[in-house]
Amino acid sequence: MSSILLGHWSEVLYRASNRAITQEAQTAGRIRKFLSQATPSVSIDQVYAQCLQSLHEASEEASRRNWDGYGAEPVSSATLAQALTFLDLLPTTLPTPDISAHPDGELAFEWSLGPRRLLTVSINESGRLSYAALLGQARLRGTDFLLDALPEPISFALRKLYAAQ
Repeated sequence: MSSILLGHWSEVLYRASNRAITQEAQTAGRIRKFLSQATPSVSIDQVYAQCLQSLHEASEEASRRNWDGYGAEPVSSATLAQALTFLDLLPTTLPTPDISAHPDGELAFEWSLGPRRLLTVSINESGRLSYAALLGQARLRGTDFLLDALPEPISFALRKLYAAQ
């Protein structure tokens, strides 16, 4: 069965949230998991839940080959796990990004604040992040890899994107 079942979804979520490499990252992950269960925050948890729902919908829609009718590759469970890890690394104060699947099987996160204020980050199953941003007159683009922290160019782009608000 090519679609992601609810049981499989929770298994992917567990694996994705448990990818810490350093001892500090493992401890931070345990603290975040404890705090999210012990003291739920309506504003933070609601945004996170919305992102999880969007990820689930995007990956479910694109779970089979040719999902767009033009030969698109399916979103793999490995790509979904990488996207969940990326989501866990995002600052909890960020607004919900638009999340979509790309025809090459990647998942994309997009924050758009109007003309020339945009950041798009797409992730593949190996954890490669491709990003592009318009920040006023400045442009930023590149690739990086997902490890145990948000890559600095993406952090920088998010700070610049939301600095004028």
